[in-house]
Amino acid sequence: MKKLLIMLLALSFGLVLFFLPIKATTSEVTMLITNPAEDMSKQINISYHALVEETILEYTLDSDPNFINKTVIIPTCTADTFSNSEGLTKNYYRCKVTLDNLNPNTRYMYRVGKNTYTSPHYFLTAGNNSFS
Repeated sequence: MKKLLIMLLALSFGLVLFFLPIKATTSEVTMLITNPAEDMSKQINISYHALVEETILEYTLDSDPNFINKTVIIPTCTADTFSNSEGLTKNYYRCKVTLDNLNPNTRYMYRVGKNTYTSPHYFLTAGNNSFS
């Protein structure tokens, strides 16, 4: 009896999952890379690939998780095409931006997108002292 009840519960759960709508998630932004810029205490370089035109980058202090005091930047993007070995091609945009006038030794967060945004990414600027 116990096994029958467990099987019926498992079957019911499986049917519920089968009929739930499934949304495929697609990311507008891939290959997101954060690198130090020339003055690591005040600048940061960010680059990424986008599948849509006119993406933007928003950044703020990491103490502002809802991006209330965000700064919005429009990166420089260049159209490009990727072709794989099977001859399939995909259009995308190579985007890059340098964030300037940041505060030294400060933790920031940023996100990128147009219709949907990436999850927040974080970086810490260098202090005023030597850095390696």
